Amino acid sequence: MTVINIYSLNKNHKEQMNLFYSKDDGYLDLEKIAENMGKFNSLILDNGVVDGEGFLKVKFTEYDGIKVLEAFATGQGSLGYYAQAYIDSDNESDYVNSRKQQQQFYSKAKIFILETYYVIVVFEDTTEEKIKGSIKNLIEKLGFEVSNFRLTDTLMRNIRNKYKWNEVRLEKVKNEQDSTTKVQYEKDVADSENDSLIDSLYKDQGKMVYISFELPAENIEGNVPNFISVKLYKNDHRIVINQKELPNNNELKKFIIYLSNKIIEIVGGE
Repeated sequence: MTVINIYSLNKNHKEQMNLFYSKDDGYLDLEKIAENMGKFNSLILDNGVVDGEGFLKVKFTEYDGIKVLEAFATGQGSLGYYAQAYIDSDNESDYVNSRKQQQQFYSKAKIFILETYYVIVVFEDTTEEKIKGSIKNLIEKLGFEVSNFRLTDTLMRNIRNKYKWNEVRLEKVKNEQDSTTKVQYEKDVADSENDSLIDSLYKDQGKMVYISFELPAENIEGNVPNFISVKLYKNDHRIVINQKELPNNNELKKFIIYLSNKIIEIVGGE
């Protein structure tokens, strides 16, 4: 499963951009950003293994009329600590010691910096997602203030009203009829025309923290379904899709940016 996070760039201090990356038309100067990325090149060993944090494969593209800076970002992660056994160098002691060692690795994410002051970070699976903090810190080294694009209760309810939904989860429920505080339920696919009893009881209750919905696959070429399943989680503001629903990497990238822009648009209209 592909995991997506959206971040706002200098959301609270956009005027600071004028000194660095903003163009006269108000959009980000992606060429200047790419130039600065050159100061943070990932270290590649002779065997091709990435052994450092930085940016790789930087290029420019355009999706849905929005100019995009596309790159890979590599970051450091940790598998935790282990106890490494060792013997003192004099080898005279009859005791074997151990010391804690951190098992580190370098993984990667795909990033898309939009000229509209957003960055989309994409992980191919939850294993790569372990370096999320490192990738955010790396982007901040370019001179940005990076803020989570929050997947709120209001956003999820607007999506529920706008698109076909499959499943929701609610928390902080206060229902006079029972003591339920958390509830998760699916839409009855056998009766899509009518609200289910559980939905009628709880849909206006509490805070929505998860929703699964279907987004039309507009402008996506190849053998694709009419709708792509999307899951939004309030926890860590994660967006999850099944990359196998898209025919190739290029169409996957197009859909990710299309999806992200749709979510950004909905928040802008709140």
